[in-house]
Amino acid sequence: FQNECIISKNTEENVFYFLKESFSMKRYVIEMLGTFFVVLAVSLTENPLAIGLMYLAMLYVGARISGAHYNPAITQAMWLRGSFATHLIAPFVVAQLLGAVAAIGLEYHLSGSLFVPDISPEDNVWLISLLELLFTFVLCYVYLVVRTTHAFKKSQLYGLILGFTLIGLASMGGLFNPAIGLAALFLNTILGGTAVSLGHNVLVYVICPLLGSALAGFAFDYLEAPASGQFASVDSAE
Repeated sequence: FQNECIISKNTEENVFYFLKESFSMKRYVIEMLGTFFVVLAVSLTENPLAIGLMYLAMLYVGARISGAHYNPAITQAMWLRGSFATHLIAPFVVAQLLGAVAAIGLEYHLSGSLFVPDISPEDNVWLISLLELLFTFVLCYVYLVVRTTHAFKKSQLYGLILGFTLIGLASMGGLFNPAIGLAALFLNTILGGTAVSLGHNVLVYVICPLLGSALAGFAFDYLEAPASGQFASVDSAE
């Protein structure tokens, strides 16, 4: 009977923890807001410096609350790293998508034109896809290093490192964020925007970033763990 009571108590504690984590709204709000401002910088300016500096600022705003992913690719990489809880993936991605949709929608009302990344017929789709995969891999791998290894445990330089990483990558072209690709395609569809190649856009701006993210997660596990250890986890964020 005593063992049954202990099991029952543990089950209740696990259920309570799951509900507490699932309904802790502030982390979802910060993910939505951070994604909103980063995507707004992307859609309004398409300027690598503006995008990187906005990302840098939002990292310092949200890191202590949600981990400051602002990108489904980074959320996936953190999950593969073992630094992110499975039951939080869906609400995080939904928050990121809402932020991206709101940002591109605002850009549309401000400028009168809809931000829609597209692949022109003369572009080499496979080369662009490869670059999107590789650049997302770099972004996610750097994120894992500066946010989950003991070498950076007490460092506050993670924002600068990630911000300037994004500036460098964006200077070469690309989005590296599936939320932007999906939000742009969604709004283009409902607002009757320009004709785009759905298949090419999904491949380049959704599938390839997620593949790059997965590659970063597996590569990090192979190259860094367990020697580098782990300290950052969204489960510990308050």
